Amino acid sequence: MTAFLLASIGTARTSSALPPNAPPGLRPGANHHTGDDGFVAHLGREPRPGEEKLRMHEHFVAVRARLAARKATRPELEATRQKILAYLDEYIAKGTTPDNTHLPWRTPVFIDDQHTICAVGYLIEQSAGRPLAEKIAQEHRYDLIEDIAKDMPEVQAWVESSGFTLDELGQIQPGYPGPDVLLWHAWMLAGTSRIENGAYEGEDGRGTFRRRKMEGTWVRQTEEGSLRGTGRFRHGNGTWTSYFASGAKLAEGPYADNVPDGAWRFYHESGNLAAEGSFAGGERSGRWRFYYDTHEPTPIAVGRFARGYVAGTWRHYDVKGALLATSVVDTPASFHKDNQLFWSIGYLVDIVPTADHIKHHIHQGSIDGEPVRLDELATADGQERVYLRGSSDDVFDVDGHKLVQVNSGWRADDCHWTKARKRAARAGDVSALHGLIFHATDEACAAGARVPRARAARITALVKSMNEVRAASPSFLKKLALEQEAPEDLTNVIASNMSLDIEWPHVDRRFIQVYATLPGYTHDY
Repeated sequence: MTAFLLASIGTARTSSALPPNAPPGLRPGANHHTGDDGFVAHLGREPRPGEEKLRMHEHFVAVRARLAARKATRPELEATRQKILAYLDEYIAKGTTPDNTHLPWRTPVFIDDQHTICAVGYLIEQSAGRPLAEKIAQEHRYDLIEDIAKDMPEVQAWVESSGFTLDELGQIQPGYPGPDVLLWHAWMLAGTSRIENGAYEGEDGRGTFRRRKMEGTWVRQTEEGSLRGTGRFRHGNGTWTSYFASGAKLAEGPYADNVPDGAWRFYHESGNLAAEGSFAGGERSGRWRFYYDTHEPTPIAVGRFARGYVAGTWRHYDVKGALLATSVVDTPASFHKDNQLFWSIGYLVDIVPTADHIKHHIHQGSIDGEPVRLDELATADGQERVYLRGSSDDVFDVDGHKLVQVNSGWRADDCHWTKARKRAARAGDVSALHGLIFHATDEACAAGARVPRARAARITALVKSMNEVRAASPSFLKKLALEQEAPEDLTNVIASNMSLDIEWPHVDRRFIQVYATLPGYTHDY
């Protein structure tokens, strides 16, 4: 559907997993070679929620000790190897690691949006200079060091002069977790090493396993001892009820084989129904409906999940139950441009016209983790159609003119668009046009004439409509957004929370809220 998506790929189960189509033999966890072996060896357990910094520290300390016990690849490189190990000591002491804010799986991040560099990047920066590290980040931001060295001769040369093997450097490079909702998983999805017969007690619940199945009464509590949820089980099957801190019911539904499975219901703290749908094998699955905090269930969002991911077409509604917008989710894909591998994720949002009759379509997503967006705004009769790239400061018409505000009107500068661009723009194919704009370099625009007054008024009305509140965001949604500031307009909430990954607060935050009350569910870090 979108010009960005040139090669479809399978999706990863959660962000604890490896990237899609990862080579066989790689391991999930802190490192693609060693997993969380260093953490487990030192602390005798798997990482717990909130321990990502400790997880990285234990990984680095373990790999540092392992590398210190080995010799350089050639005797004359021993001094260089020791110097680079000293740089690794510096990096461990700093305690800083990049953030993966873009891709929905655990992945290396060479340098993040805040310019924080990864461990291998730091070693290269200190020994070969920042320019090489930045070049790697620009061309191979999310790649494994093995793939980087294969594609960049200067990196391969650095490896050969470092005194380390490529495999040793690969053992250093961590993977970093993705969006919050994809970091939660049940013990059966993470492996069975935590399930042993007898009494079990942890932050994720307290109860008994018999024949590796949950048996009898189970509870989950806060650190202060308040009840988060409880249920009774027989052979891993039973029913679970979750609670708000106030004691009001948060969620209820069946468990099968130690994980949520079957029809579940979520509630607002008021007691009104908040959501209903199904889990399958511990993953949200199939059709789900989410509701406003009203006595009679009024949908705010309806759509489906596939293997835990938001999938297909979703419909969004205002508080009166009228359709507000539809959104379509594309499968993550990879493509090559200029001999480089890019990941792309695309979304299309169609906003239902209100009294102004303005048609509004949005195509957006990410290219290798960088957000991209193109808005199409058109009058009901199609007499005027404009495209806003990234922001209202970058406005184009269907003939490839860049529309520049001058005084109280507009000037049309000719940007010499190709026939393909103009054809897509005139047809209202926002997906195809977005792809054409991304894949081509813009020519310089030639200054043009002012547009006629009547047309200028239409353009102004279209651009102004971008900031209008079509449906007010409900108060419960703003509360679920937590540290994020939810926009006043619900259509803006829908669009702004699907530019890199789907993270609608009234959908994903609702699941996070429930996951924290379920037995066996933990955050990936």
